[in-house]
Amino acid sequence: MNHKKWKNVLKNKVFLTTVLSCLIVITAVTAAVVYGNGRKNTNENLAADLNQTEEWTSEETIHEAAGESETEEPSEEYEVGEGVLAEGETEAVLPEEEETEEAAGEADSNNVTAVNLTFAEGSIMQWPIQGNVIMDFSMDHTVYYATLDQYKVNPAVLLQGEPGTPVLAPANAQVVSIGEDEEIGTYMVLELGNGYQAKLGNLTDVAVTEGQYVEQGTALANLAEPTKYYTVEGPNLYFQVLSSETPVDPFLYLQ
Repeated sequence: MNHKKWKNVLKNKVFLTTVLSCLIVITAVTAAVVYGNGRKNTNENLAADLNQTEEWTSEETIHEAAGESETEEPSEEYEVGEGVLAEGETEAVLPEEEETEEAAGEADSNNVTAVNLTFAEGSIMQWPIQGNVIMDFSMDHTVYYATLDQYKVNPAVLLQGEPGTPVLAPANAQVVSIGEDEEIGTYMVLELGNGYQAKLGNLTDVAVTEGQYVEQGTALANLAEPTKYYTVEGPNLYFQVLSSETPVDPFLYLQ
């Protein structure tokens, strides 16, 4: 190859290299611009989406709150006496005044008020059971107890009766106490008024409670089987009358 041709070849290579370099530079610049614009648009779109999402969320929250305010109604409650019932409940509580009146009515229908306990010296009571006297009242001298095979005083009377016989209140009274005793079994103390009391023993199936007021003739309990202290004497009602806590002869007051 001669010198002239070689020079032309070199000139063409330089030209091609220059053109190629220009193309590379133009391509790189274009790519950078496109990338930059795309990233900017992406950031702008992302920010716009975030703003829109926040607006939607705020609007939905407002609408939901408004919807809850519209749908939720305060429940109405009605106060009845001491109880409070929600609307729709069917059970009712009686007003306190009505409950008091009802309780008082029941008490009046079943009980005698304390002011009627006017038993005093000279008053007459009825027999708590009808039966023979198998052991008389005796505080001045001793009497013989067949079961115990011994002599001792007797602060009450023993009235014979069949087990299961109703035992009646001898007068208007208040039931002071109900208890158990080894000798006379289940017993009951009645307050008659003016310091007078009656004590009934050998009872079963007690039908009253302590503190209850009863009228004369009210069934208090039934006569029980005798305890081991009265097996020979047989079934009997232990009937004692006290005046200011001192035993007195029940026959002074029995009609």
